[in-house]
Amino acid sequence: MEVATFASVCGGTVSDRCMSRRGNCYDNSPMERVFRSLKTEWIPSVGYMSVQQAQRDISHYLMHRYNWIRPHTFNGGLTPAQAEKNLTQCPELVDHYKLALVA
Repeated sequence: MEVATFASVCGGTVSDRCMSRRGNCYDNSPMERVFRSLKTEWIPSVGYMSVQQAQRDISHYLMHRYNWIRPHTFNGGLTPAQAEKNLTQCPELVDHYKLALVA
């Protein structure tokens, strides 16, 4: 469907379109980064023997390693959990990040 046609279809409905221009991946880039790290750093190349094993292993990666152990360059070398803890202890930083996200 052409973008102009898609826009006209969405214009009269309750839903709003949420798309960046073609070739721009800004809307989805944080999640794409998480999945890239998950696939390249954690998931075995041969896959998993069962769905339960995959769920347990991937949950461990996301909730434990990715959030609490793995440092992130964006956070100045801190883990997401450490960066969030620092933000909650320093309210003026929260305001700074809120403004940066809006801009």
